[in-house]
Amino acid sequence: MNKIEIKNIKKTYNERCVLDNISISIENNTTTAILGPSGCGKTTLFNIVAGFESPDAGSVFLDGKEITNTTGKVGYMTQKDLLLPYKTVLENVTLPLILSGIDKCTAKRRAKKYFSTFLIDKTEKKYPHEISGGIRQRVAFLRTYMQNKEVVLLDEPFNALDIFTKNKMYSWYLKVEKILQKTTLLITHDIDEALLLADIIHIISEKNHRVISSLKVFNNKNLEYMFSADFIKLKKKIIDVIGSN
Repeated sequence: MNKIEIKNIKKTYNERCVLDNISISIENNTTTAILGPSGCGKTTLFNIVAGFESPDAGSVFLDGKEITNTTGKVGYMTQKDLLLPYKTVLENVTLPLILSGIDKCTAKRRAKKYFSTFLIDKTEKKYPHEISGGIRQRVAFLRTYMQNKEVVLLDEPFNALDIFTKNKMYSWYLKVEKILQKTTLLITHDIDEALLLADIIHIISEKNHRVISSLKVFNNKNLEYMFSADFIKLKKKIIDVIGSN
């Protein structure tokens, strides 16, 4: 059984089609990328899977149980880190635990165990404006994982970073992904990012808002893959698919 099943999702806004009969299966402990240009419906799909929006038709299943229109079943991280400026790093990270009813002392103890893994040591008493963009993103990632969900949705989480910070974050993410072993849905418009981080890529067309191609990615989950012949071949294939649609 797949971890997530997205079946026949349709969505329109003011009679404008945004998603047209989208069906995607996501296997357990894999990273699936939804790739496409701005305006193709990626974020709308993200919001439907998270339960923030209702589809006009179709359903979302988690472990075989329908979760359509239900929030709190998956963890999620939006494009902006949304760290609360008046709270310290530790307070930001523990927020999901405290909101779930866990006392502050227990929440802090649980969160601190991951600070080394997420490379944010010695930041717990700092405020968001006192840390760099890359560290802010790692703090946001940890807060997302503190939601303690088996499935995590990431909506262009590296989009706001410069290319140098991005590459550092990619290298870090690939390592931490192996440790955490989450089922991940990654929304992105960056072809390199999708090829580097995902096990399978589903391409959505801006023209008809459907999945027009699905590709499996066989890589070693490290930055060296970006310089391989297979990477370049798949990238060209994706560019051709998007260009012809």
